[in-house]
Amino acid sequence: MPLTTPQTAVITPTDLHPTRLSFIEELYESLCAQEGVTWEWIVAPNGPRAEPDRIPRAITRDPRVKVIARPEPGPAPARNTALNYVEAPRCTFADDDDQLAAPFSLAVRNERAIITGLGWVAGRSADWDPESGSLSTWMSPTPVGRSRPARCWTTGRTRSPASHRWDTACC
Repeated sequence: MPLTTPQTAVITPTDLHPTRLSFIEELYESLCAQEGVTWEWIVAPNGPRAEPDRIPRAITRDPRVKVIARPEPGPAPARNTALNYVEAPRCTFADDDDQLAAPFSLAVRNERAIITGLGWVAGRSADWDPESGSLSTWMSPTPVGRSRPARCWTTGRTRSPASHRWDTACC
């Protein structure tokens, strides 16, 4: 697999909990299915049980993948540390249980960022509830298009029912 300069970076903080390792493999497979854009994936294990050796070798052998471990817990510090290792001109984040829609999810985001000059391009988020087997799509309450600075802090504080966490819509 030839290594090229990546057009976009994907950062994934993870505590590498054993029940989540299959999700990381699925995220990797969804990255490999992307077309129309070159990428790098920075996996950022963090926390006391986040042993980088738990990441399957098929993933760590890929030259597009960097593993940047941080012993202190917390996804925010892990993301911030990982940003220091980004080589691509654009960056996005994916949780360890996310999957990117094939084949053009990253390419569309990358293209929109280039065409519009936006610093942030978000997509829809689909949450899968394993208990019910249902899939729900989270729609950002932030209106489509450019927004004035800081508007994203007041537009969309919503609670995601599937994950029971607060999400903030950013523009």
